[in-house]
Amino acid sequence: MKILQTKTGIIFLLMFILSIGCKEEQTKSLGEIVVYTNAQSMLNCGPFEVKIYVDEEYIGSLFRPYTDLNQPDCISTDETLVYELPQGSYLLKAIFDCGRIGYLEKNIEVFSDTCTPIFIDIRDKEK
Repeated sequence: MKILQTKTGIIFLLMFILSIGCKEEQTKSLGEIVVYTNAQSMLNCGPFEVKIYVDEEYIGSLFRPYTDLNQPDCISTDETLVYELPQGSYLLKAIFDCGRIGYLEKNIEVFSDTCTPIFIDIRDKEK
């Protein structure tokens, strides 16, 4: 009887350990996005912030235009916003507190273990 109880206990313990291992494998890998824009330099409004949302969730603001010719590093500054997300597809929305443009939306893809640059080009809204 005691041997049966011990075997049953070991079986339940193994099932518990295996279920934990399966849950860890199901979690998505994370990636990062670095968001930047030319809005503040293209719109003649003086200083203003560009609010950034991913799937309707506010993730931060850009306070200055990115003026470098090269893509930015994956570091948050006044000109860039870095945010970590699970791998997948998202809707990014940039809201401008200036002019008639209002906002810009774009579909983005996040890849695991990478930093994906996302450029919010104000000229895209004018097309």
